[in-house]
Amino acid sequence: MGTYSATRCFLPKCRVDAMTSSDEYRRRAGECLLFTHYVTSERSKHLLVEMARGWYDLAERAEQQKLAANAAEPRVDKPDKT
Repeated sequence: MGTYSATRCFLPKCRVDAMTSSDEYRRRAGECLLFTHYVTSERSKHLLVEMARGWYDLAERAEQQKLAANAAEPRVDKPDKT
């Protein structure tokens, strides 16, 4: 296989602050794990796994924040039609 060049995989327009959904964070984690198949250095593999853990952590936090925000919103009950 060979070594992996990070400059080929991330588009310049992609920025971390633009990501808001947990799905996007999980996608990034999956990419990190996928890249471990293309690197030969054990250190690089370890770093990619750690990056994936970080993305998964961000996904979990995003989901928790979304649930907390939804729980904090006041509920408006619709009147019964009976």
